[in-house]
Amino acid sequence: MTQARLAAELINDGVVYALAASVAFLVFAVLLDPKLFRSPIGQALITLDAGLLLLYVPSVLHRFFGLSLASIAFSWYYLGTVLLVGTAVWWRTWIMVRAQRRGRTRKD
Repeated sequence: MTQARLAAELINDGVVYALAASVAFLVFAVLLDPKLFRSPIGQALITLDAGLLLLYVPSVLHRFFGLSLASIAFSWYYLGTVLLVGTAVWWRTWIMVRAQRRGRTRKD
């Protein structure tokens, strides 16, 4: 086995691992803290993991079922999920900045 092939296999395993982590977070968030979605940071966290889940699914389907990732539909799907994840990260960042600003004005 070449190093390139080993790296490709490990990347595939890493995607499955990351998918499982996102699913676990979403399941436990719903079961353990169903009110999490009511707060802005909770919404950002759930949106981020849902976006990551959507991002990982095609890679997992490709690995196990041979899904073709070369179609135009997949390209638009992938673009949408990448933008969703990026937006969720920016949203989370904005919430953190806003909370820090509020904390500073209250202390002064």
